[in-house]
Amino acid sequence: MCRFYSGQFYKHPLLLKYEWYWRLEPEIKYFCDIT
Repeated sequence: MCRFYSGQFYKHPLLLKYEWYWRLEPEIKYFCDIT
């Protein structure tokens, strides 16, 4: 899975229309608003 996210994730056809993305990890506490 790490190899997918480190190199090929951004080439996925469903993501090509996006200029950037932010991958959020499960089970992690975020101390700011994510909206």
